[in-house]
Amino acid sequence: MEALRREVELTSGRSDLAASVTMTAFRPNVVFDGDGLAAYAEDNWACMRSVDAEYGGTVLRMVGQCGRCSQICPMDTATGKRLGPEPLLTLSRRRMRAGRPRFGILLELASGGEHTLQIGQTMQVEVIGC
Repeated sequence: MEALRREVELTSGRSDLAASVTMTAFRPNVVFDGDGLAAYAEDNWACMRSVDAEYGGTVLRMVGQCGRCSQICPMDTATGKRLGPEPLLTLSRRRMRAGRPRFGILLELASGGEHTLQIGQTMQVEVIGC
């Protein structure tokens, strides 16, 4: 997210637009964070496996990149009007794939049965097959 904020500020020259790029605008179901994770690293992930003993066996497989729509542009909550074309404009310039700007990934549960993800759960990323 921080890399996208920096790109928006460079593209637009406006720190207020960069500050409006928030996680909630993207409505994620799961957010991965940690030391050493590079911007857009998820583009190369094949899957993630839980390494916490109590959640062992949980495997999430990447099934594609998430195509973003105009709904990620910030809105003035009082008027309902869009504040501008960012961050969609920056994503369109830098991360266009198959006609749609990409940001984030789509995951599916690759392991059978019921599994629970917990805040702070440790996942190991694999870049080659699951």
